[in-house]
Amino acid sequence: GTGTWYFMSDLRKMKVGSDDPKAWTKYTPKMNAQLEMAYSKGFKQYTMKFKDVEYIVKFSSMMQFRKDDKSLQRPVKRE
Repeated sequence: GTGTWYFMSDLRKMKVGSDDPKAWTKYTPKMNAQLEMAYSKGFKQYTMKFKDVEYIVKFSSMMQFRKDDKSLQRPVKRE
């Protein structure tokens, strides 16, 4: 696929700002390619590492959360 993946970096915009481009940050090119591969192959979720922290992206809910603390979560989107 050729989708571009973003995570909501500004959680203050969670309720009102999903349309605000400033609320979203692109994943790194490597992470973007990994997410797109997993998504296009129909995976339910994908686990990846960033700065020694493991993150899980669930495609059904389009949420990312930390493997070590599932309360730390944020929306993701694909365009």
